[in-house]
Amino acid sequence: RQLVVIGYTDGFQVWDFSDPAASKELISKQDKAVLQARMLPCPLLPVDVAADVMGVACAPVMAYLHKSAPALVRLFSLKSHDDVHLLRLTEPAKSLQASRKFFAVGFAKSVELYDS
Repeated sequence: RQLVVIGYTDGFQVWDFSDPAASKELISKQDKAVLQARMLPCPLLPVDVAADVMGVACAPVMAYLHKSAPALVRLFSLKSHDDVHLLRLTEPAKSLQASRKFFAVGFAKSVELYDS
């Protein structure tokens, strides 16, 4: 899927552009100003792990930061249209990156890695 996240001063929207002739809005949420957002790919799971773990059960998931609270990373499920997890950080996040194995939060002088 080709998803586009648009952050506004009063929330965000997620659009699906997989079919350019029939693009559609997946979610529009009124909220605080979004500083940064990142779609998280569906995590790779070991064979012995159940498929109902949060990363898979809630997928697709978007991580985002409010401008007023950059030390809180919110994980938003496009399936349930709600925040499903909150990461409380010790300092403001500067960047969000993700792969199918890891979720990384970058700070001014360090990085925290989380297992997807």
